[in-house]
Amino acid sequence: MNKQPRRRFLKQLGTAGAAVVMASPALTGAPSNLAESYSHLATAMIPVESWAFALDPAGDGESQGWFKSVKDRPRSVAAVTVPHTWQVSAENAAYMGVGWYWTEFDAPAHWAGRCVRIEFEAVFHTAKVWLNGQQLGEHPGRGYTAFTFDTTHALRFGARNFLAVKVDNSFDADMLPRGTSYDWAQDGGITRPVSLLVTPTAYIDRLWIDAIPDLDAGHTPLHIRATVRNAGERAEQLTFAYDVLEEGAGVALARAGKAGEVRLEPGAAQEVALTPINVPLKLWHFDHPHLYRVVVEIRQGGKPVHTYSQTFGSRKFEVKDTAFYLNGQRVWLMGVERMAGSNPQYGMAEPAAWITHDHEDLKELNCVFTRVHWQQDKRVLDYCDRHGILFQEEVPSWGGATFKGMTDEPSPAIMQNGLEQLREMITRDGNHPCIVSWGLCNEVNGQNPVSRVFIQRMAAEARRLDPHRLLTYASNSLQQTPGEDAAGLLDFIEWNEY
Repeated sequence: MNKQPRRRFLKQLGTAGAAVVMASPALTGAPSNLAESYSHLATAMIPVESWAFALDPAGDGESQGWFKSVKDRPRSVAAVTVPHTWQVSAENAAYMGVGWYWTEFDAPAHWAGRCVRIEFEAVFHTAKVWLNGQQLGEHPGRGYTAFTFDTTHALRFGARNFLAVKVDNSFDADMLPRGTSYDWAQDGGITRPVSLLVTPTAYIDRLWIDAIPDLDAGHTPLHIRATVRNAGERAEQLTFAYDVLEEGAGVALARAGKAGEVRLEPGAAQEVALTPINVPLKLWHFDHPHLYRVVVEIRQGGKPVHTYSQTFGSRKFEVKDTAFYLNGQRVWLMGVERMAGSNPQYGMAEPAAWITHDHEDLKELNCVFTRVHWQQDKRVLDYCDRHGILFQEEVPSWGGATFKGMTDEPSPAIMQNGLEQLREMITRDGNHPCIVSWGLCNEVNGQNPVSRVFIQRMAAEARRLDPHRLLTYASNSLQQTPGEDAAGLLDFIEWNEY
């Protein structure tokens, strides 16, 4: 391929400021890799890939007890590997309705006394989950976001366990995307990976990392919030420490040894703001996507019991006047939109190799910006983090029919579903440096009063959750009276023109 267009583009852009920021004196002489020291305390992730599958066109599998045990499921099932969508089979390509998945796994006896959760990275669009006949929970109408259930109370330790998942991909007027208002694949199934997560009963559930560089001062203040949970039966007094590592280097740049503490009652969860520090970070840029890793440990009685690590990058993306700036330098962004699910062999259940294949093409073409219509597979975002592709991730509120039949207010169901999808998207994906903007919707007629109310409420919630990222929506209603369009409420304007 002719690389000359890329060379011209890079010459136009120049290079971003990526000066190494020195750590504060208190952080020099930091210890070596905390991840190596306590790797045995990290969350154990066990993939769950082999399943049995059957459709349920009559929708009566639940009433017939297909979730109870192996002997209660239908006799005729297919062996499948998750990620999976039934739409890739020619005979099922047009099927919209209920399907079932079943699997079995062993829970070793030494898991007793630990917390065991199951994580689904996406099920389209509604899931109901049982373990050994006990319902773990539901995840309705949010087909592209991850969810997790605690399995501990239903597990049989030292024995075989039976997991059943009911999936529904029927068109639905009370969720986003609404009804038949959109133009991408309605692929039903467990479309992304599933894993068992094994931790102590007191564990870190997630981290939120703010690493916005102070370009004038020449350093990056690092602010970390840890959500910790106590799934045990007694109160726990927990303390925190963390290391900052250069990704792949195995050397700690800095450590906060006394970073916070909390007392958690049984069943409680709390977000803890850890002690902020400054660290020597190179800036993340599409031409040199420098990455770092935070490793946080929690201790009980001075003894480490759990560690949780998170990759991040330090970068600042801004709109000033009529231009984008990355790390203080004006940039001109060229890109395309990638529609996942386009390969008929995989549909929405894409393997990692195909995700890499497509995004390698984007990078080779110097497409350093992309946007999508729905929340993405985390393997997509990981690739973009590591290879320097700026990303806009969106809530799948698409098309003028999104608010059909509504007058002054969005329906409560649509408004609630939009907010839930937004929260789950930002909570899971907010640490990815590749994500520079959140998309709130697409082509919903931003001059419609109902659309405007929806966008205002979504924007307020997004700014509450993540005040540092830009917000926008893709409008196709700017041709006339553009000043009345909801695009003016957000940080920059996107216009789809055909």
